[in-house]
Amino acid sequence: MGGYETRENDSDGRTTRQVGKEAMSEERILIVDDDPALVDQLEATLRQAGFSVFSAPDGRTALQAARAYGPHLVILDITLSSNEPKRAGPHDGIEVLKQLRASSDMYVLMLSGTDAEIVKVLAFRMGADDYLTKPFNTDELIARVQAILRRGRRDKTKPASELAFQSVRIDPAARRAWCRGVLLSLTPIEYDLLYALASNPGHVLSREQLIHHAWRHNYAGNERTVDVHIGRLRRKLEEASAGGVITTVRGAGYCFED
Repeated sequence: MGGYETRENDSDGRTTRQVGKEAMSEERILIVDDDPALVDQLEATLRQAGFSVFSAPDGRTALQAARAYGPHLVILDITLSSNEPKRAGPHDGIEVLKQLRASSDMYVLMLSGTDAEIVKVLAFRMGADDYLTKPFNTDELIARVQAILRRGRRDKTKPASELAFQSVRIDPAARRAWCRGVLLSLTPIEYDLLYALASNPGHVLSREQLIHHAWRHNYAGNERTVDVHIGRLRRKLEEASAGGVITTVRGAGYCFED
């Protein structure tokens, strides 16, 4: 039988709820939303699907929960409203996303009340792995969650053959990449794009092919969103003195040349 466990933060009394069939199930999900009715619905739906679920009502509590419980996936509302003073912590979902990305590579699914392309691009630019517009069908949510988490499970079954080039080295078993000996801080999507390109050196991969490799069947947006992630990946490579490793082939796609 499922159950509820409520834990309070010692400092301010805000609560983080844990809901799950088992307290330590294989995959943990953190829900960050200030709408109690929606959180209750998502908790029930995800619990029924077999996940261990935590929830947080605001940005500060969410970051504390992420550090404490190490979720595999965070479902994050892009707009968090609160009457608390700004000093209490981040209130905007994008700011929470940025702070999560600064310290981890856990998957993040953004929830939003708008499907405006500029908002989607911003979320992806900041490192979101997927984006779902409210209101949504819970079956679609579960399908997206499962698709995101399948990426990690499939990667663990791949042969751990290392890819080594002049300036870039990739360890598929650890899902890590180094540039001139320096570990790159990559989001899961950025890693998947780099691995896909590096696995086919000298060959042009179209945006559609890169979508298949990085998002597989879990993609919301147009092909140009790939450009945003490639741009972020390129900047990180350039900062590590490996500019020019990923080249653009106009009208065709991208190519890895190291």
